[in-house]
Amino acid sequence: MTLRYSAAYLLTRDDEELELDIEYDIEDFIPAQTYGPPEDCYPAEGGYVTDFRAFYNDRPFKLTASEEKDLISWLEENHDFSEDDYEDYYDAER
Repeated sequence: MTLRYSAAYLLTRDDEELELDIEYDIEDFIPAQTYGPPEDCYPAEGGYVTDFRAFYNDRPFKLTASEEKDLISWLEENHDFSEDDYEDYYDAER
């Protein structure tokens, strides 16, 4: 399941700081199981941005390839996966 979120992102371009509004989709995140018998352990999965849109002053904003890569990395590293995001996963395990 992919989830929809929004974030504010500060982009520096040509010595100018632009505060962008970002709407993005991110995959569910399944945390790693790193303890217990080896057969019960597995790596983390998901948590990748699958789609995003950038806006500046309520208008679509075009990012360079480098800016896009940096933005996606920032979103994936800073997204707060709350326990609500894990509910479906843990419910399915039971």
